[in-house]
Amino acid sequence: MKVFISWSGTTSCEVAKLLSEWIGNVLQGVKCWYSPDDIEKGSLWFNDIADGLSENNFGVLCLTAENINAPWILFEAGALYKGLTQSRVCPILIAGLTTADIKPPFSHFNLTMMNEGDMLRLMQTINRHTAIPIEDERLIKTFKLWWPQLLESYENVVSNVPVAALNPRKTEDMLKEVLDGIRQIQRTLPASRAFNENSLASLIRAPVVAVSQEVDENASPERNRGMLKITVNRDTPIATGTGKLFPEMNSVPILSVKLLSIPDGFPVEMMKYTAATGTTFDFNINLRAESYREPLPSGEYVFSYDAQTTANIFGGHDSEK
Repeated sequence: MKVFISWSGTTSCEVAKLLSEWIGNVLQGVKCWYSPDDIEKGSLWFNDIADGLSENNFGVLCLTAENINAPWILFEAGALYKGLTQSRVCPILIAGLTTADIKPPFSHFNLTMMNEGDMLRLMQTINRHTAIPIEDERLIKTFKLWWPQLLESYENVVSNVPVAALNPRKTEDMLKEVLDGIRQIQRTLPASRAFNENSLASLIRAPVVAVSQEVDENASPERNRGMLKITVNRDTPIATGTGKLFPEMNSVPILSVKLLSIPDGFPVEMMKYTAATGTTFDFNINLRAESYREPLPSGEYVFSYDAQTTANIFGGHDSEK
C-alpha cells in the first residue's frame, strides 16, 4: 500500500514530512511517497513526481490558506482524482483552514481536519484499502500511542504561522456549488427520479418555516395577547413557530392558544399542535400531522395566543379593566 502526500509551501511541506513518518508508524504496512525525500539526486523531478502519482493507491493533500489556489497542488489533486476514486483522496486542512474555506475541486473530496477524531477516521480509511487490514481495535491502540507525538510536532510547526485572511465565500458561490453537485447526481439518475432544478434552487434559499406576529395593543407585563402566523414553505413532518412576549412579562406566564386557520384542503382533525413557554419573553407553537407518516402541507397556520401571569389570573388584575 502506497500513500502519495501532496504539499505546496513551507508550512504544508513541514506537515507533509511529519505525516510521511507518522502514517508509517501507525500503519507499518503503508509506504508514504513524499517528494523531498523520494526524488533521487540527478533525476528528472517532474518525471519522478508523475511516477509517484501514478503508482500510489491513496492520496493525502496538505492544504493551507497559502496554497489552496497554488497551481502545483491543484495539478497533483487533479492527477490523483483522475487515477483514484474520490474516497481515496483526502485533503487535510491545516494552519487554521476550515471546511467553509474550501471550494472545488477540493470540496468534492473527503475533507479531514487536523484533530484526533478526523485523523483516526483517515487512518481507518487507509487501513481498509490495504492488502491485509489490521484489526480496528489494534489500529486504535496504535493510533492513540502515536497521536500525541504528531499533535505536538504539528503545533510546533503551525504555532508561528500567521492565519492567512481568506476572502469569505459568497452565499451565491456556495449555492452554485450545491446546484452543480445536484446536477452531477441528476445525470446518473433515470428521468423518473430526476430533480427539478428550479424547485431545488427555491428550496435551498427558502427556510422551512417563516413566522409573523401581531401583538394586541393592550399587551402588558401581566397579560400578553395577539396572533401568530406560521408559514410552512414546503411539506414537512413537523414545524415550530416562536413568538415574542412583548413587553416582557413579570413572571413565566400560563399560555393558551387557539387555531384560527389552516391551509385549504387540509382537514383540521388531521393536525395536532401544542404550545409551551418557559420564559418571560417568548413561546413556541409546535405543529405536526396526525400521522407521523404524513407531512404537514405547505401554507399558513394562524393561531391566537393569550399569556397571563398567575397574579393576573388569580388576582383579577386584567389590563383591560
